[in-house]
Amino acid sequence: VDAFLDSFAEAPEGIVLDLDATDDPVHGDQEGKFFHGYYRSCCYLPLYVTCGGHVLVVRLRTSDRGAAQGSTEVLASLVQRIRRWMHFYSQRRKHQALKKRTPDTLYYEKLNAEARASA
Repeated sequence: VDAFLDSFAEAPEGIVLDLDATDDPVHGDQEGKFFHGYYRSCCYLPLYVTCGGHVLVVRLRTSDRGAAQGSTEVLASLVQRIRRWMHFYSQRRKHQALKKRTPDTLYYEKLNAEARASA
């Protein structure tokens, strides 16, 4: 994240964070492997957060969860670091599976609304 922030001469007007979860197939008897019905294989389900050509966060996760699960914690930590650098609120552009309205995403939307109101 620091390399991303340092790549700008000054804070931009806005940035777009992309969230995506994808399969990382496992072979053999690796700890934490689970069968994922969508990918039809045993895999991990890492969460990626990118901005432009920069990979900001990669969180390795087991695939026994929904694609959006845990994304709020990852975003909250990332946004906290970015807010020190620029006024920030977001419009998330997400992988289709991350668009489901879960308690995690509803909580993040509440935090985002509060940030907009204090702007």
